[in-house]
Amino acid sequence: MRLKYLFIVFLGIALFVSSNFTLSQTINNTAKASTTISGTTNITGEVGKIYTKAEADSLYGPVLKADTIKTDDLAKLAESSPKYMMFNLIEGKACILNASREVISSNSLVVSINQTIEPTQVFRLFSTSKVLELIKQGGSDVTTIETRANVLTLNNGDIILEL
Repeated sequence: MRLKYLFIVFLGIALFVSSNFTLSQTINNTAKASTTISGTTNITGEVGKIYTKAEADSLYGPVLKADTIKTDDLAKLAESSPKYMMFNLIEGKACILNASREVISSNSLVVSINQTIEPTQVFRLFSTSKVLELIKQGGSDVTTIETRANVLTLNNGDIILEL
C-alpha cells in the first residue's frame, strides 16, 4: 500500500513539474510570436506582386472604391519611406503611412499629416521597391489606390500591385 502511495505522489509531482515547464514554454513562444508579428523590422523580402489589369480583375474582382494620387507625389513619398509604405482608403480618400505608421500623405480631412494611426486601423503594407516598380512599369501620371472585394490594390496604367 505504501508503495502505491509513493508512486502516486511521485507521479503527481512529475506531472506538476511537467505542466509548469510546458506552460512556461507556451508563454515564451507566444511572446516571441507577437514580437515577430508586430515589429515591421522583422519583415524580410519584398512585399507585393505585380499583375496586369486583366489578371487583377480576374483574381480580385472589380474596383469598388478608388482615390488617386499624382505619380510624381507618390515617388517623392517613396523617397521618404525607404523600406515599406502602407495604404488605405479612409472614408473614400487615400491615406499613406510610412513604416512607423505615421501619415505621410492624406487626401482626407479626417486624417492629418504626421498623425500616428491607431494600431487597430488596418493598412495594406507594400515594399517601397515594389511601389517604385509599379510606377516604372505603369508609366501613368496618376496612381490609383483601389479597394476590391477583400483586397486593396495600387494601379498605375495597366499595371496593378497587390499581395
